[in-house]
Amino acid sequence: MASFSDLSPYLYCHHARRAGTVNIGWIDLSPDDPAASFPSLPVHFDLESSEPLPAEFIEKLWQFCACSCVHYRGFHLCNLGECAKKREFVMPQATCNGRTISVGCSEIRVFGKRGIIYAAPTLIFHYITAHGYRPPMAFIDAVLHGPQPGTKGYFLRMKDLGLDYWRLRANGKYKMTCFDEPSFWQRCWIRAQNGARRLLERRG
Repeated sequence: MASFSDLSPYLYCHHARRAGTVNIGWIDLSPDDPAASFPSLPVHFDLESSEPLPAEFIEKLWQFCACSCVHYRGFHLCNLGECAKKREFVMPQATCNGRTISVGCSEIRVFGKRGIIYAAPTLIFHYITAHGYRPPMAFIDAVLHGPQPGTKGYFLRMKDLGLDYWRLRANGKYKMTCFDEPSFWQRCWIRAQNGARRLLERRG
């Protein structure tokens, strides 16, 4: 996955570029990079702050990650800290309040003030909870007080962007919201996610 400075213009996926979209939480460090050895991390991290992020923010961010867009055919692994030493090629997971989703294979959109749109990889949840990444306050405020996934306001904002998205429902299955006819790869992604959920259920 590429690395971009927070609040820089979003350019990663050409078909998802929209005016006013900025990057949040795009962190990719080589295991051989000296910056990958915590705490010598780039400006994405606020290691001087002792105040924890609100639990409400973590819970709402998870809901955004469970309502993702711009899905990739593969997935990205975390290569920060201890994660860089692991040899497991397994899709990362994010758990909140007993519910687990796969991350590292898609993005989220969060709507802020003055028309700003925050684009983040779903791995942002892991970066925050496992590595102490602290996003800018404007993003935190947008997650807490902006349009929320599952609401009409969020649906209309995503419709304005023309970005299809997938939301995890209460029954544990994904629902696809498409503003055009879903592509072959979109249908495959849904089947793969629901298949992975059933496998995890069988493993207990």
